[in-house]
Amino acid sequence: MSRLHPELLGPPRRPREEALRRFSIFFNSVTLAGAFGSLLASAIQNMHGIQGHSGWRWIFILEGLLTMVLGTLAFFILLDFPEDAKWLNPEERRFLQARLLVGDKEKLQPVSTASGLRSFFADYKAYLGALLYFGGNIVGYSLSYFLPTIVKGFKYSAIQTQLHSVPPFAAAWAFSVLNCFIAAKARHALAFVLFPLCLAFAGVGILLNTHTSVHLEYAAFFLLTMGLFGALPVALCWYVMNLEGHFERAVGTGWMICFGNIGGIVAVFAFLATDAPVYHKGYSIVTFGLCLTAASALAYAVACYFENRRRSVGKKLLI
Repeated sequence: MSRLHPELLGPPRRPREEALRRFSIFFNSVTLAGAFGSLLASAIQNMHGIQGHSGWRWIFILEGLLTMVLGTLAFFILLDFPEDAKWLNPEERRFLQARLLVGDKEKLQPVSTASGLRSFFADYKAYLGALLYFGGNIVGYSLSYFLPTIVKGFKYSAIQTQLHSVPPFAAAWAFSVLNCFIAAKARHALAFVLFPLCLAFAGVGILLNTHTSVHLEYAAFFLLTMGLFGALPVALCWYVMNLEGHFERAVGTGWMICFGNIGGIVAVFAFLATDAPVYHKGYSIVTFGLCLTAASALAYAVACYFENRRRSVGKKLLI
């Protein structure tokens, strides 16, 4: 994952105006996996007893094997620069290199690792970007970990639980792709982070206050997943596209993703079995994550606005 993110998040590999559209396809494959992962798991569970293994063991074996094979292939197929692509002829390589230079004039001069790191971490916007992704991942991991558990509380069987876990993620995938493509067309980020988050707030508000209507609670999960997974890819790409230079982008991408993934540690304590079926603490943690994401996005937008005012010439930051 850490190798794939910088490969897809903009220059020097591709022009900025393409970054969000292409990254949305990559990021939302994770959302789609959340949908069809449950569907696949329900099918694999039918292998229970084959070769003496339980159904859940076959899920780990088959899905883990596929991940290892694709990860190995990606290491050799995904290259850093067009000139490294052996399947392109010289003319195609020159065309791509020229197109990238036109799309984004990068600062490619060598940077001292120590001075570059000091400069990066001295910029407070780095911490706003990290907090933005951290808050979103608290919610994202909570949904990924516990949505089947919560849905099972609606008195569904194990297979029905897996099948009912599919539609919220499938709807989130469709909404997120649409939101990302419109944001790329508009060349604007903040509104396309905040509007989906409003949907997520509406969903968690219903879940905090409604505990007697299964259909309403289930519908609220659609709002929550659509809102969260609609906002996250725009937020991540927004921050990374505003980083300048190869070194800063490499460090910034790793920093944001690694810090943000700490949200997964918080998420494991969200929906405990002792809190079922109301899960007030879990939904409160989700609300905190959404609030942190929204506040960080607003603060980052304000920081970008004042940075743009300070710059009389040169590239303006995306807001």
